[in-house]
Amino acid sequence: MNLKLFIIIVVVLSTKFNLIFAQSEMVDSLLHQLSVAKHDTTKISIYNKLSAIYTKTNPDEAFTYVKKAFELSEILENSGEDDVIYFVKKSNSVSYTNLGNYYKALSDNYSALENYKKSIEILTEIDDKHALADNYTDIGIIKYLNGNYTEAEDHYKQAVEIHEELNNQPGLAKVYRNFGNVYLKQGDYPASIEYYQKSLKISEKINDLKSASRCYNNIGYIYTETGRYDWAINYLENSLKIKEKIGDKRGVATALNNIGNVYFEKNDYDSALIYFNNSLIIRREVKAKRHEAICLQNIGKVYISQKKYELADDFLQNALRIYKEVEESEKIGTIYTEIASLKIEENKYNDAIKYADSSLAISLKLKALPMQQNCYELLAESYENKHNLVKAFEFLKLYTIVKDSISEQTAQKLIKSETRYKLGKKQKEIEAQGLKIESQEALAKNQQMKMYFSLSALLVMIVLAFIFYRNFKQKIRANNLLTKQKKEIEDQKEEIEKQRDLVVEQNRLVLEQKKEITDSIIYAENIQRAIMPSEEFLNDLLPEHFLMFRPKDIVSGDFYWIKKIKNFIVIAIADCTGHGVPGAFMSMLGAIFLNETVTSRSLDDTGQILDRVREKIKSSLHQSGKEGEAKDGMDMSFFIIDSETRKVQFSGAYNPLYIIRDNDKIEDVEILKERGFSIYQPPEYKATVIEIKGDRQPIAIYTYEKDFTSHTFQLLEGDCLYSSSDGYPDQFGGKKGKKLKTRNFKNLLLSCKDKPMKEQEKFMQNSFDDWKGDIEQIDDVILMGLRIS
Repeated sequence: MNLKLFIIIVVVLSTKFNLIFAQSEMVDSLLHQLSVAKHDTTKISIYNKLSAIYTKTNPDEAFTYVKKAFELSEILENSGEDDVIYFVKKSNSVSYTNLGNYYKALSDNYSALENYKKSIEILTEIDDKHALADNYTDIGIIKYLNGNYTEAEDHYKQAVEIHEELNNQPGLAKVYRNFGNVYLKQGDYPASIEYYQKSLKISEKINDLKSASRCYNNIGYIYTETGRYDWAINYLENSLKIKEKIGDKRGVATALNNIGNVYFEKNDYDSALIYFNNSLIIRREVKAKRHEAICLQNIGKVYISQKKYELADDFLQNALRIYKEVEESEKIGTIYTEIASLKIEENKYNDAIKYADSSLAISLKLKALPMQQNCYELLAESYENKHNLVKAFEFLKLYTIVKDSISEQTAQKLIKSETRYKLGKKQKEIEAQGLKIESQEALAKNQQMKMYFSLSALLVMIVLAFIFYRNFKQKIRANNLLTKQKKEIEDQKEEIEKQRDLVVEQNRLVLEQKKEITDSIIYAENIQRAIMPSEEFLNDLLPEHFLMFRPKDIVSGDFYWIKKIKNFIVIAIADCTGHGVPGAFMSMLGAIFLNETVTSRSLDDTGQILDRVREKIKSSLHQSGKEGEAKDGMDMSFFIIDSETRKVQFSGAYNPLYIIRDNDKIEDVEILKERGFSIYQPPEYKATVIEIKGDRQPIAIYTYEKDFTSHTFQLLEGDCLYSSSDGYPDQFGGKKGKKLKTRNFKNLLLSCKDKPMKEQEKFMQNSFDDWKGDIEQIDDVILMGLRIS
């Protein structure tokens, strides 16, 4: 036996010893209280506490004590005293809850649900909102275990409403943790971690060790799934230590099982088996059938990896039998995928397809994307081995679609969550520093008033001395008085200098805070630019193009978004409400919603794409048209170029698309005007600006909202396309300090359209600076140009 395995065995045995000692200590204390108890009400309370402790370690004992609590309560029901009757109802609700927990521990979810409902009936009658919210959470957990995630969320929301009304922090911690479990099963790791961290923050604040240990365990599980094994072990070991301390046998078994999973993922199969087997021993001891099946399943996976297929099949089939007994749809689906994987290893491809199909049916019903991904991969591999390449390719495509969907959703949510967290944290720091500055200014003002008062008092005393003291003795007294006042003035001067130094120090701190805030905004700029297309991507996709991007502040409310789908190039140039940090938030929302909306199936109509983006913006910002609500949104120029046919399709929210074409290539200007295009053809240039105007409405809530219009236009070789926000033509400057305006903007484009694209960019940059002069830039500026070749 090597040193590593020896250490693991010692740790596991130590865990068992600590667990037995901690539980025994609590039980002994309660049994002592029971032996000296004189009143039946006290005995009933102790019975219920003992039942709660034994539920997770010795279910038979738990049932015995809850039965005793019911028997005593039945005797007290006939007392006729209101206080006693209320106590009986309250204790019966606790007993029914304990009984529900007992059946849940035995994986009898139906019986557990019935007992929780009986508890709710009593709690509703006696109006005990605190316990009622806890029972809503318990029912949500049963729905979650049965795979009914939507019903589980509904019950959790009911619990949250009551806990928030009562400001019940422990209850909120428990519900947030179970919300995290639902999102975890649906493969939404960022949302899951967000809720676990909410729960962990509350649990640590109120020193709820039991809840904190579960959060550590669940976060450790996610880090295992995402390949961060050192982080995972750290969180899981924290959970294990707490479970040992509070004597939670089931929790210890869970932590051992999850640490075993980490070693399995690290391919350390011997260590994994030690942890799984020790977890299995404890779970059989406490009669946790569902969790026993999890251990059997994990041991089966180890044997598959060790190519011990007969042992693996035996363990997996035993796990499947238990999952079917307790009617856990999600777990049954997972076992089917494991058995399908085993059958592929044994070259039994027909059996593999049968199990994978069964798992796929369950995953589609539960909308469980990770399980669907595994099923499609197994089916593709099975059909490939059967040389049915058509089927194999069909399932491989489905596997890729689901995998990309999971990855894209996770990345977008992580970026949003991380940016919102960092900017929110800095905003709080700014507000706190502002309060400090206001306090110091008030203190300095108070000291200044004291100084003025002292000087006024001195003046009055000098005048009185001059009036009343005219002889020598009076002059001596006056001199003494002046000496005293001089010392007071020096003291006041010293105090004023101290206050001045304090104000100087505060100004230094403000400058440091400003630098930290600026650094954070620069970091936010890096995040914003990271979601926009890179320069290398643009150069590969559009060899002849330029991009002028000049935010007013560090981060921008303007953004560009480009995507290539097959032979289509999709481009969006957008101007969000506001600029700086608020505009940057909107720009990130815009980019995310474009990624969600623009797919290979949605390229037929640019107007419909903008319609869908508008609905997402309205939903995300809760815009319903009510008076006084925020009407934030964005203006956008959105167009799709078919690189094979050179046709462009365009829709706009306020912003237009400019196409500049040589005059000798235009056959009939009137035809273009009849199609609704605006024509600008000044005689001093040999080219024409064809303007395709956008709709006069934003991508947001709007009083006269309508569907966005789609326009198509056949491009020719040599045509130049330009799209911009209103920041360039709206800039004030020139000799009279007026706006540049659209006509002058078009003349600038005509002046440089024959130059190479990089020279066009330099020309437009210089022209903007020359026009602006010393006047401040008033808005974010973005301008894109490209030539059709």
